[in-house]
Amino acid sequence: AALGLLYGTGYGEGHYSTANTAFVNSVLKHFPEVRSFADLADRMQFALKRPKSVGLDDSIQSDGSHVRRIVDQLANVGPLNVSVGNTPSDDVIAEIMDPAGLFQQPEIHYFHLSSTLGPGVAPHIARLAVYMLLTTAKLSSRDKQVYLIIDEFQRIATSNLDYLLQLSRSMGVGVTLANQSIADLRKSGLDIVIDSNCRYRRWFGVAAWDEQDRLMNGSGECVDQLRGWSTQTSTDSQGRQRESFSESGNEFIGPRLTKNDIKRVTDDDR
Repeated sequence: AALGLLYGTGYGEGHYSTANTAFVNSVLKHFPEVRSFADLADRMQFALKRPKSVGLDDSIQSDGSHVRRIVDQLANVGPLNVSVGNTPSDDVIAEIMDPAGLFQQPEIHYFHLSSTLGPGVAPHIARLAVYMLLTTAKLSSRDKQVYLIIDEFQRIATSNLDYLLQLSRSMGVGVTLANQSIADLRKSGLDIVIDSNCRYRRWFGVAAWDEQDRLMNGSGECVDQLRGWSTQTSTDSQGRQRESFSESGNEFIGPRLTKNDIKRVTDDDR
């Protein structure tokens, strides 16, 4: 799930989701000594060459190729493959990040993942960090409130991240997500999930027309008044001009935020 390899439950999606899961589970079952992604990549390569030796049929050679390529990418990231016996120094092991500590004492875990320099592997690392946090929350005592803040959330968005939004609150994890636009989340189906699960949403600017309509329609309704003025000039029988002034008002129900309101805020430099 963290690697984005659960595609859904439909006919095609379900087949490849099950194949990915079966491949990973079978490799880990037959090679329980795996301690890093480098180890895992090596064992997966062996399993693809001899699938029957790990209890799989030959079709896994094609069905399991996607997960192996992702693990190969993670195997080349040094910090992800530190383990006892494979470390620059013992100090690195001593200072290794433990998600359980976040729930016991105030501390910060910071991941700098450049989507420019590592567009292929950065989203996988980010999702691994998120899933490790939620798994730890499930298995540990939770004495402290934990806050998870993800910038450029659209970079890691996949359909199975609905798990994050649906369960994090019950696990004592508050989530703040920042992304460029709702449209960025629509392709992964997370826009509906966010609408349903996020209590508070803030827009700093809404440029896309469809999103302006979305915000306007979701702002609620209010009673407003349409007012009008008119002036008439007439000439009497003696040639004198007279002016008459009239005013009218009409109440109507309209959106609390009009499209002009949204455009005005979006265009404001501040």
